[in-house]
Amino acid sequence: MIADPDFHRFNILCAGKSPKFLWDIPRNIQEIVLCKFIVKLWTLPDISLDVCSVCAKPFSNVFEHITTTCPETSLFRNAWWETVIEDFDISLGAELAGLSQSDLFSFLLGARRLTPSLPDYDSPELHLLNFRFIRDVAAVYYRTTC
Repeated sequence: MIADPDFHRFNILCAGKSPKFLWDIPRNIQEIVLCKFIVKLWTLPDISLDVCSVCAKPFSNVFEHITTTCPETSLFRNAWWETVIEDFDISLGAELAGLSQSDLFSFLLGARRLTPSLPDYDSPELHLLNFRFIRDVAAVYYRTTC
């Protein structure tokens, strides 16, 4: 799996640790379904460049695009930022603001280690907030484009 390009994102997200942590997060069936959706995104390969039908910007991963840059989902993104800043330590928001789009998307997917200070924020509540954000933004985007 380490050498297989299909598992490139998976290897970044787990950083050599067992993905078991993900299955310690859910407390009910809805959260299990949510985590199952996220796991599918872990092995979703990037595509050749495509253009967003909403904002006309190019992307190679639609989920990364809609969670980090697409103007169509900015209200959800702003609400997510507000929750992160209000409900978690302010240093988390500052740390996340300095990440690249790719690293922020990896964080949203549950990355175990991006910077030395982020492991302190490895909480089920934060993961569930991030996973719900991805799910909700994807639903809005796909309703808009259909």
